[in-house]
Amino acid sequence: MHIAVRRNLVRLVALTTALLGARELPAQPVPLPSCPSATLRVEGEPLEVGRRVRFLQTRFLGTNGPGETAAEIRVGSCGVVTAVQAQRSDALVLRARFPEGCGDLPRFRMKLRYDDDCRAVTGRVFAGGRRLALFRALALLPPETTTSTTQPSGTTTSTTLPAFTRTGAVIVTASSLDAVAPGTYAPGADMQEIMAVWDADADRRVGHANGSLDVPFPRTIRRTGEFSFVLELAAGFADGADAVVATAFDDGGSFVAVHLRLDGTTAIPLFVSAGSMYPDGVVVTSEVITEAEVEIVSDDAGGPAHIRGRVVASPSFFMLSRTFHDGSPIPVIGTRLFSNDIEFTFDAPLEDA
Repeated sequence: MHIAVRRNLVRLVALTTALLGARELPAQPVPLPSCPSATLRVEGEPLEVGRRVRFLQTRFLGTNGPGETAAEIRVGSCGVVTAVQAQRSDALVLRARFPEGCGDLPRFRMKLRYDDDCRAVTGRVFAGGRRLALFRALALLPPETTTSTTQPSGTTTSTTLPAFTRTGAVIVTASSLDAVAPGTYAPGADMQEIMAVWDADADRRVGHANGSLDVPFPRTIRRTGEFSFVLELAAGFADGADAVVATAFDDGGSFVAVHLRLDGTTAIPLFVSAGSMYPDGVVVTSEVITEAEVEIVSDDAGGPAHIRGRVVASPSFFMLSRTFHDGSPIPVIGTRLFSNDIEFTFDAPLEDA
């Protein structure tokens, strides 16, 4: 009997050891998808999170273990918070909390799910136990290159994004209708540093510029009557635009500005203005762009996107005036046309407006 009991105890110990050993085996890590850091543009109407937001930025930190910080997310000017990547092999999902909230929203949570190609996300915003917003945002990545991705299959592709410098040129072609001094202007003595800004908060103001928000930055013609107009300082984006690239040249007395709509990896020019920065100078404008090729690229560290390209337009201004001669009650209508062909090339980082 004692022998039988001892045999049973030995079997029980062996079975228990086997079971404990099986439990102590480390779990195999789940292969998680990865995407490059990027700037993302909200499609459609701006995102409402206590204030209107058009752009998000994600910066991946290289850690994605259970409960570890995987990335940082910036939502407009609402600040930067850390995010955790869901332990899922079928999709890259980031979750983040904004405990300080933003604007009029005291606190909220955000969930971003990346498409398989890393070029877009589906986002959700939650607060007070309910979903406040469902949105799509496009990553501003170069269309001609592949992205660095790791999918559940284990396949990895990589790309080296191009380096950027803040450079460019303005070419003004002479005509008999000059509004802008003809010539070729390059950064340095002839041309000031190129400014490229976007409407990150969807507040329609270009940086700290002074002037009306109802007309395009930096100076614009506003018609005040049938035969009258004013040239005024402006601080707004053109209708439909959410980015502007501009520079001053000719000893700072002249300017050119291009207002664009960011659309995924490209930018669509909508409005060009050029002319004198002096109060009594002429300003010409155009919504007709004769040549344009502009692209948007995010750097590989999740910093600000860069914009580069070439825009050609022929802005013009048809001035109307009325004068009275020799005391006649009938006015004489005078006209004068100003126009120049202007080519603007640029390569610069996009900054928050």
